[in-house]
Amino acid sequence: MAESAEPVQDLEMQAEDFECIQNWDKINNFFITNKLGHLEEALAVANSAEGGEYPVGTIIQLVPIEAMVKRVKGWDPQTNDWEFFFLGVDAEPFVFSK
Repeated sequence: MAESAEPVQDLEMQAEDFECIQNWDKINNFFITNKLGHLEEALAVANSAEGGEYPVGTIIQLVPIEAMVKRVKGWDPQTNDWEFFFLGVDAEPFVFSK
């Protein structure tokens, strides 16, 4: 019997997932975390002079009212699989319209 492939990970953000960014790692001028347990990989990309591809589940915030979330490959090729959020002061995010 063949071994099963690792399940595909993705992240459907909920309002409560956007916690205080001061709990996240700060790299240069932005805050970063990974909600799927891939923080070390995300930090390696953020700290790399060559860049790289962030792992699924990475959240980056440059300013307090906007966030971007790395989604599964193929989710939206036009955005390189990033989902963008505007975070309101009432803690209810909404997705930018495309």
